[in-house]
Amino acid sequence: MVKHFLLFFLLFLGLTSCKTKQAITPLDYALLSAHVYDEDHRELPAKFESYVAFEEKEPSFASMLNGFVRGLDVEKVVQLSQDDEKGKLISYLAVKAVAGGGYYGQAYIERSTNQIIIAHRGTDNLIEAFVGAQKVDIKTGRKLWSMVKDLDDDYEIYAGKIPRDQFLQARSFTQKVKRTYVKEYGEEPKIIHTGHSLGAVLAELCAVADNTEAITFESPGTAPLIKDLEKIVSSFDYESFDPNKASITIYNAEPNRINTLHQQLGEVKQLYKSKKSIADYSENALIDNLYQHSIDTLLVRFNPKTGQPKN
Repeated sequence: MVKHFLLFFLLFLGLTSCKTKQAITPLDYALLSAHVYDEDHRELPAKFESYVAFEEKEPSFASMLNGFVRGLDVEKVVQLSQDDEKGKLISYLAVKAVAGGGYYGQAYIERSTNQIIIAHRGTDNLIEAFVGAQKVDIKTGRKLWSMVKDLDDDYEIYAGKIPRDQFLQARSFTQKVKRTYVKEYGEEPKIIHTGHSLGAVLAELCAVADNTEAITFESPGTAPLIKDLEKIVSSFDYESFDPNKASITIYNAEPNRINTLHQQLGEVKQLYKSKKSIADYSENALIDNLYQHSIDTLLVRFNPKTGQPKN
C-alpha cells in the first residue's frame, strides 16, 4: 500500500511539474526582441522577468566632439552645431564615425525552467529618428544619437564584416550573465540568444561562438561573417570552433534588401505565404518590402494564443 502511494505521489509531482513549466514560443522570442528596443513602453511577457542588463555608456556630445576635432576650435564647432541643424547632424555623424560602440543587451529569465534568453538590440528606427532630428536638443541628443550610433556597425555588416565593437560588447555581456547566474544559483544556465536585424546578427554570432542557440528575426544573414568570427574567437583560446554546432532559427518577412543581404546561417522560416524564390523578386519589390522589416510588423504575424507563426 505504501509502495503504491509513493508511486502515485511521484507521478503527481511529475504531472504538477510539467504543468508549471511554460514552453517558450517563437512569439515570446519576438516579444523579447521588441522589448529590448524600448522596455519603458513595452509590456514584458508574464512568464519572464528582467535579469541582467547592459548598456554601453554613451559619452557626452562635448567629449565626443572634443576627441574628434583635436586641434580645432571646439567651442566654435559646438556653437555652429547649436545654430545650424545641418551642422548638428554632420557633427554627430562625424563623431560616430570614430566613436564606435552603441551596444545594448538585456537578459531575461523564465522562472519555471531557469532558462536565460539574451536579447540583443538592433538598429533604432532610422525613419522615426530622421523625422525627429529637427527637434533634438543638442544637450541631450538622445534621439539623434539613436539614429547614428549603429550606422558604422550596419555598414560593416553590409560589407560582409563583423560589427566588432558591438560583438565584443555582446560577448562580454553574455559572460557577465553566466557569471552572475552561476554565483546566484550554483549551476550553468542554458542561454539562448535572440534579436532583430542588427540584433539578429549579434545573436547568431554569439550562438556560433558558444555553440549554443539563437532564435532571430529579419536577419541580414551571417554566413559570410563566420571566417571573420573564427579569427576573433581563436584569439580567446577557445578549445573548438564549429559553426555547425550552433542551432539557429531565423524568422523572416517577405524578401527585402535587408533579409536578403547575405546568405543565411541556419534554418529560415517564412512569416508569409509564397512559393516564389528570392530570385523571383525584383529590385523594386525588395525595396518596397522594407516596410515589412520592422519588429512591430513581425509581431502580428504570430498567433497570440499558440505563439506560433500564423502562416
